[in-house]
Amino acid sequence: MTRPRGPELVWPGKYADDGSLCDPEPSGAVLEVEEQIGRGAEPDRLLRGDNLHALDALLATHRERVDLIYIDPPFSTGGHFEVATRVGRGEARKAPPEIRAPAYTDRFEGGATGFLQMMAPRLRRMHALLAPHGSFYLHVDPTVGHMVKLLLDEVFGPGCFQREIVWRIGWVSGFKSKAKNWIRNHDLIYFYVKDPSSFTFNKKYVPYPPGYVRRDGKPPTGKGVPIDDVWNANTSEFALRGKDSLDSIQIKSFSNEKCGYATQKNESLTRRIVEASSNPGDLVLDAFCGSGTLGVAARQLGRRFIGVDASGAAVHIATKRLLDVEAPSASPVRVETVVQPDRRQRYAARLRDHLGEPESGVWTVLAGYDEAVTEARLQAWVAERPEGTSAVRVIGRRFDLGVHREDPTEVDVTLLRASEDLWNDAVVAAAEAALQELPRVGLDVMREGDLFSLVLDDYALAHPGRLDSALTEAAEEPLDFVDAWSVTWDASPLLQLQTDVMFARTHQRRTLPTRTALRPLPTAPQPIRVRIVDVLYQHTTITARLVPCPEEGVRLEDVRLR
Repeated sequence: MTRPRGPELVWPGKYADDGSLCDPEPSGAVLEVEEQIGRGAEPDRLLRGDNLHALDALLATHRERVDLIYIDPPFSTGGHFEVATRVGRGEARKAPPEIRAPAYTDRFEGGATGFLQMMAPRLRRMHALLAPHGSFYLHVDPTVGHMVKLLLDEVFGPGCFQREIVWRIGWVSGFKSKAKNWIRNHDLIYFYVKDPSSFTFNKKYVPYPPGYVRRDGKPPTGKGVPIDDVWNANTSEFALRGKDSLDSIQIKSFSNEKCGYATQKNESLTRRIVEASSNPGDLVLDAFCGSGTLGVAARQLGRRFIGVDASGAAVHIATKRLLDVEAPSASPVRVETVVQPDRRQRYAARLRDHLGEPESGVWTVLAGYDEAVTEARLQAWVAERPEGTSAVRVIGRRFDLGVHREDPTEVDVTLLRASEDLWNDAVVAAAEAALQELPRVGLDVMREGDLFSLVLDDYALAHPGRLDSALTEAAEEPLDFVDAWSVTWDASPLLQLQTDVMFARTHQRRTLPTRTALRPLPTAPQPIRVRIVDVLYQHTTITARLVPCPEEGVRLEDVRLR
């Protein structure tokens, strides 16, 4: 890559000693399907992992095939942001108690330099993914807007700039109003296109507000008030209410859109962008998707969607929100993991760094990256423990254990799963946040005549003391720890990644269904799979067989934790 002509923004590390532009080599990352929820048409996709590597993987299949990109990246504020998760039902109270977990970090080494080093290679990859007629929107705040504008000019070309959109966040009140300065009350959205001579744009209008007349005093005859590049700052937009209002949901105490995710944006904001700069059937990408607001708008409007985020909490929340969209032909939702080729080699060192200093009297065993923890291996590790050891901790990625197993009695055993959040820097900064104790899960079947349903009736941890006290105090019963669960009715090898039905709480809808719809009794043994996501966004997978029997009609056999 050669240096751009004309003015440019330069930062330490932008160029190598030989004057060439520094750009990370393609990582060779691949996308592994974790599960697909629903059947039918081409799925909307959520990619979990570093978006730099996700973009590399997408370039192999989607170069110049994305019609619209909108991103709302970290703004280099220096903060650490969390996701607030409600626990339990909360029907008897105004709202159930909340716990907080790390979501992402907005702190970059070197401040603005680190921010630019992060953004530049990602913008170049997104530009390569954008179709010739495609549009790009970048949402920032004024603290980094001036730098981002120059960087976008460099990547797209100054002639591809279309508008600097100013979004007025809303009314001024509360803590923000106490600043001894002009009150900051807007964000910036930069709009660029791949080709300024040919791009998609559907001109949008706001309905005339009540009592609107033209300057000559006559009633209006047009389509409405055309939208300019200053949003939520005129009488026409002040008149918008409910889901159409552009006031930030962060200042609305009772917005039904809220999902507990820090910096969540309005659906009304993203709907406006999706409607204007794409058409039904187009492909929309958000490489910093957070809670999935752009995906919700795309799904509502009949577009296809790809979202990327490193946070397991973000991907789970986005999954629930996409599945909750009421659309006539909602597509399945596929969750995929971004895997770098060297992950296997880096796994043990990454895990040891996250564990820190070993506890006295506790022997920690790290199962291999691809090694399944079985009853036999567990017994062998317990037998091999050093003399004087009072407890054994086994940490692994894969398990194959009976749900109703009997753990050794001569020593305390803790089984921990290293989650995908091990690769999320914001999560691993918190002690052992990427480790989940394997729960005891209760599954049962309930028969009604020639029909039956599957029932989730327990979720318990052998060592609840490992959890934050705020969580254990908030959970009044075992299933309060469960945020969602899903079932695959035919978990044969060809369909083992398929999920047929998902039951989930939302931020507002707190009751969790614990029983599936009734189904015909099986006539032959049938493998099933159950996936559970707890309120800390950790995943547990259970496999079992539904076996027909004369007495009960059906029973569960070979129930195993994977």
